[in-house]
Amino acid sequence: MKSISWMLFFLLGLMAYADKTRQQEIGKLTRQLKDPNPEIRASAVGALGLIGTGTVSVVPFLIQSLQDQGENQYIRWNAAIALGWIGEGAVTAVPALVQVLQDEEQDIPDTVEMLGSVESVDPVKPSVEILPKLILALKNGREYIRSSAASTLGWMGEEARSAVPALIQALQQDRKWKVRGNAAEALGSIGLVDAVPDLIQALQDQNQYVRSRVALALGKIGSVDAVSALTQSLKDPDQEVRASAAKSLGETRKMEAVPALTQVLQDELWFVRSAAAEALGKIGAEDAVPVLIQGLQDKQKYVRLSASTALLKIGTPDAIKAIIEICPGLIQVLQDQQWNIRAAAAGTLGQIGGVAEDAVPALIRVLQDNNQDVRHAVLKALEKVGTPDAIRAIKDFQQQNPDYFD
Repeated sequence: MKSISWMLFFLLGLMAYADKTRQQEIGKLTRQLKDPNPEIRASAVGALGLIGTGTVSVVPFLIQSLQDQGENQYIRWNAAIALGWIGEGAVTAVPALVQVLQDEEQDIPDTVEMLGSVESVDPVKPSVEILPKLILALKNGREYIRSSAASTLGWMGEEARSAVPALIQALQQDRKWKVRGNAAEALGSIGLVDAVPDLIQALQDQNQYVRSRVALALGKIGSVDAVSALTQSLKDPDQEVRASAAKSLGETRKMEAVPALTQVLQDELWFVRSAAAEALGKIGAEDAVPVLIQGLQDKQKYVRLSASTALLKIGTPDAIKAIIEICPGLIQVLQDQQWNIRAAAAGTLGQIGGVAEDAVPALIRVLQDNNQDVRHAVLKALEKVGTPDAIRAIKDFQQQNPDYFD
């Protein structure tokens, strides 16, 4: 029954796997791959995928299932997904995955995604081989296939340069917003400036998701020709579009964007204000220092951290003075419940450097944090502060955790 989802097949496989030992179950499941019932074959493939996450011995059987001729498409989908789970251990499956993409009767999206998970020793070759198939898939009748094809072309990056005209056409003409958005994102990842005029035009798309993806794509390409259009997008009614436009303006590094970004620091939504602050820091906007100092008092902690980071990047005397004055507040943030906030606070204290000497005891305590990213940020901060106590704490941590620095 095609109506049964592939997830159900995986769950059935998981239940079967729990009954016997691994090797016994592999033998049973490989025999089931020849069962005339397609649902049994699909369930067996799903179970082999679960077992095969750490077992390359099932790869030949999964390759065989990629070539299943039955009408149940979940057999082939499950096989592609399972090979992706195995990862680099399934490198021998790359030719079979490529062959699936070249078969007119096979669905490509999951196969393409899993091909990206299998680390081939020659990753460029399959990309080149599947490119014509992906371009053709942009005109497929099913939205899911068109959307997946666009995403995969973006994953290929510069290797997909020849797909730019087809992606632009999808951006302009596809009826589904998801496809248009993925096409825009792919154009950004490919990075050809030839796509900039069409992307600028697409900032007027009726769908906010598409406009947001377009704004981010323009930022990835980094074209200065997009500054004016992105500045206008800072007034978009959708908050995601405004935030994306602010982020991309930061990537352009153009001073022309500073007045508009400064205004956005008053946006009603915190993540838009945060994006604007980060953009001003990347641009190095000295004129924005006074309003960024005001941002240090923002009611939202993410905005305060973004403002402090921006001020450090700008680095004028007034900016540094303002950061030093908020050191006590940053020390308190080291106890925040969210790990990314603790890590950001440590990073900011590290950027302040030696003048953050008063923060060293608190930073040393946070070396016991249960999050590795936080500990890493603290170690870097202590190194930059560089006081004797900070260096001693780093050495003590290294002695107690010798494997950490391997």
